[in-house]
Amino acid sequence: MNYPLISEYIEAIKAAEDNFEELNYLRPVLAADGQPVMTSGNFAVVFKMKDERDGKQYAVKCFTKEQQGREDAYRLIADELQNVVSPYIVPIKYLEKELFVDSKQTDETEFPVLLMDWVEGKTLDKYLRENLEDQYALEMLAYRLSQLAQWLIPQPFAHGDLKPDNILVREDGTLVLVDYDGMYVPAMKGQKARELGSPDFRHPLRTEDDFDEHIDDFPLVSILLSLKAISLNPQLLEEYGAADRLLFSEKDYRDISRCEVLNKLYCLEDTILDRLISLLTSTINNKYIATVFIELNQIVECNHIDKKERNTEVTNLDPEQTNTDVFGAIYTQDYSKLIQGPDCVFFNKRNGYSVRFGTKIIGNKAFFDNQDIESITIPATVTHIGDWAFRDCSRLYEIILPNSIIHVGNDVFAGCRSLRHIIIPKGSRHKFVALLPALCGLLIEDIESTVATNEEIEKGWIASPGAIYSNDRKKLLKICSEFSNISIINGTEIISNDVFGNHYEGDFFSSFSLAKSPFKKIYLPNTIRIIGYHAFGGCNSLTDIIIPNSVKYIGEWAFAGCSSLTQIVLPDSVKYIGEWAFAGCSSLTQIVLPDSVKYIGENVFSGCKLLSNATLPKSLAEIPCNMFYFCKSLSKVNIPEGVNSIGDEAFAYCESITEMCLPKGVTHIGKSSFFRCYSLTNIIVPESVIEIGEDAFEECISLSVIKLANSISKISANMFAGCTSLDNVTIPYSIKLIEHHAFYLCESLKEITIPDSVYRLEKGAFYKCRLLRKVIIKNPDIVIEELVFDDCESLMTITVPNGTKQRFLKMLPKYKKQIVEDTIIPNELKEEETKSFFYGLLSKHRD
Repeated sequence: MNYPLISEYIEAIKAAEDNFEELNYLRPVLAADGQPVMTSGNFAVVFKMKDERDGKQYAVKCFTKEQQGREDAYRLIADELQNVVSPYIVPIKYLEKELFVDSKQTDETEFPVLLMDWVEGKTLDKYLRENLEDQYALEMLAYRLSQLAQWLIPQPFAHGDLKPDNILVREDGTLVLVDYDGMYVPAMKGQKARELGSPDFRHPLRTEDDFDEHIDDFPLVSILLSLKAISLNPQLLEEYGAADRLLFSEKDYRDISRCEVLNKLYCLEDTILDRLISLLTSTINNKYIATVFIELNQIVECNHIDKKERNTEVTNLDPEQTNTDVFGAIYTQDYSKLIQGPDCVFFNKRNGYSVRFGTKIIGNKAFFDNQDIESITIPATVTHIGDWAFRDCSRLYEIILPNSIIHVGNDVFAGCRSLRHIIIPKGSRHKFVALLPALCGLLIEDIESTVATNEEIEKGWIASPGAIYSNDRKKLLKICSEFSNISIINGTEIISNDVFGNHYEGDFFSSFSLAKSPFKKIYLPNTIRIIGYHAFGGCNSLTDIIIPNSVKYIGEWAFAGCSSLTQIVLPDSVKYIGEWAFAGCSSLTQIVLPDSVKYIGENVFSGCKLLSNATLPKSLAEIPCNMFYFCKSLSKVNIPEGVNSIGDEAFAYCESITEMCLPKGVTHIGKSSFFRCYSLTNIIVPESVIEIGEDAFEECISLSVIKLANSISKISANMFAGCTSLDNVTIPYSIKLIEHHAFYLCESLKEITIPDSVYRLEKGAFYKCRLLRKVIIKNPDIVIEELVFDDCESLMTITVPNGTKQRFLKMLPKYKKQIVEDTIIPNELKEEETKSFFYGLLSKHRD
């Protein structure tokens, strides 16, 4: 297909209102000469447009050359990017036959365009050259590119043509990627690359078959190395750079050992630069390496920050050099560093604490062992958090972190056993995953604090009957009413933690009875977005509540202990359900979790003893630990196909479940996952399972038959202990170890064959299998520990491999009469071995 000339596109854009199909509300932005503002490249021309309705500016890309598969590619790219919230990416929309152009190049009159937000900025190359004498700007450019790399590398997509011309620097110095023609998204898996990117920025061995989420790794390392080197010695760009590249060329990559500029970089004697050089050579030699993301996370630090400002150490300062706030928190005199958190003498329990605005550093051990603080808000001025800053804050369950954080010290949250969520800005998840990799499961984007401080309550707006709201009416802080029914005012968005004051501690078995609440019905307006921690917990008179379609977040313990609540319907808007959210709702009979739910916490339905039926969201990948613990009436659970793991004690004490069909993709079954499921008679373990935890089926007294997957390597301790009805089990050849008491008290088991793959039977593996009569052991070198067959009072024969009786007598001296040798040819003998086996038998017969 032929496309119009640029001049023909210009004429069409000038009359945009007549020539656009959908976008007729756009008008061209004109330059001083009266012509549309535009930029052009090899395949397209981009026009700057303005929405005449609200003034918002857009970029409209018009194509000048044919590219195979472009239409399908842009549709897939647009679908992928529509849910990506990041300052590094702009959303796009591909419109087919959108722009009418009167062209002499083709008989076609309607042509596709690509719509995206207009980004005001300069290309990285231009910005770099304009700021070669600004040391601060150069260092910040390298640092910001490292942040972009840390965000981009873990993404499931890739840009595909990273180079300075495709990276724009906004006026505030932040970066954004443009030109997505060569982009890879997961829906393109298996396709060939449409373009390979610029030779001076792509891996020297890349071909069209290299098309996946890793194709950006190499150019990111190359560009970052160049920027870091230039920040140390700007003259390098003048000496080795060119108009369309930075320091390295395609020729350099193909023989990196002879690269002149690389040898010169070694002379700069910079530790970070040396690590980047090592990373570049590693990626050249290995193409893509898994450690690129981890390395980049550690390599580049913002060098413009003064060492004094980066220092998180805390020394004993003279009182005259410090300032203390009203809560007893100690700061340096200029308030730039928080030395010690609020003193418990001055600090009111259940209050959140907000670090003073303007603070840059939270010092080492600042809140160490603070046993009172439960919520902390950190302002957007803080950049560094020191080692052990919040260690052993045992009651801390919520902390709000700003996007300004660039450094988090060692073991910052160690010992914070109550920590439930770390609230971060929208679009910053990948950054904080890198900063807090061990706590990535606690990260929640853009959820406001649900803490109601004493100060908020004292200054709040009091509504009848006895409800206290924030002054903007968006947050319900506390309810003091004794009425049985209550309506929450329209416009409320957040229900605060412990809004009814029914706080208690301990597990649901011992503590729910301590809470008292007169409320029977609560009406929630359709403006509620967040139901906070323990919001309705302990409302043991509550019988009826409707969750509106506006709610996205249900906090930990939100309805825990609502023992009179018989049913609850969750709308499609709910995305997050915290731990113990419905624990102890002992009258709840059924629950349907919508497919919108992305996260479910542990113990979410623990103790719902009347719950009989549960439907889980299709998006669920894991059944959390203790999800249905002690749900005695649960008889039916629809487990979606996407589930790959069953958590510890997930169905423990579910006494009414009779059968369980696990999806084909399940790989792990946790400890005690079906403990004391007394009615369970049958379970199918799919071939995908590679591990089953200890006590998994302990005391499943109705379980009679089980087939184990050929992919598991051991039968864990107590896995079938107390399965008194189990009379038929086949041990697959993949099993190498049978751990202690694995079949303890399996009183119906009559015979068992232990394949030659098993190298050890641990203590008491078949202890008290009273009806066990026949055991066949295939491995002549197996190790058998004590008590393996003790109290197996019906045992008649233990068949062992031919010629090994004496060895087994040493391990099982009590069973001299039962041990017999097997003369049957093992199935696995090869042809030559079979002949030898027969010859041996004949020789013995002749003798």
